[in-house]
Amino acid sequence: MRPNALEQLFVARRGGLVELRLVLVDPADGRTRATHLAPTGDEREAARWLGRHLARGGEIEDLRRLRVRTERGGQLVDAPVLARELVASYAATKGTSKP
Repeated sequence: MRPNALEQLFVARRGGLVELRLVLVDPADGRTRATHLAPTGDEREAARWLGRHLARGGEIEDLRRLRVRTERGGQLVDAPVLARELVASYAATKGTSKP
């Protein structure tokens, strides 16, 4: 089964760029992990880039359970602003008001 939902996103800086670690969920609740290196060093732009990337890929259709966390001083901190950026970019690319 292919994943159709993005459940979690972990954002970290790696070598001047932003690493995005995704936890994807399929309809049977199986989890898959994927990692992308965004072509930017800005976390907000990286979230927008990922939103566009997921929308264009066509497989991910559900962002309702999305939780975004970023690394700060070795700790994971919730990042609702990045979640909103990702969802807005996804919706704009899909041409819908909600993902």
